[in-house]
Amino acid sequence: MEKLESARVWRGGASTQFVAESDYQVHARTGGATVEENDVESFTISTMIGSKGGGVTAVGIEIPAAEFDTLAALMFDVAPEAATKAFAKALLRAK
Repeated sequence: MEKLESARVWRGGASTQFVAESDYQVHARTGGATVEENDVESFTISTMIGSKGGGVTAVGIEIPAAEFDTLAALMFDVAPEAATKAFAKALLRAK
């Protein structure tokens, strides 16, 4: 599991403009939402958020390989140089 050091966690309601930021950590790992799904071609981003009742809720987003092109395009739209460096680094790591 990799910690995403610069990622931010926030929450807001559908009926409010208020956005609350939290200091929860964000992690990414390969595989699906459960241990049984680790052979799935996907990665999962997970974090925790405070719940209305005062507890903490775990949140995960599974991103399948079919969505990688969309994410790559967004990365290049936002920061082409950083995206190029990230993909080059990943390609070198894969060898």
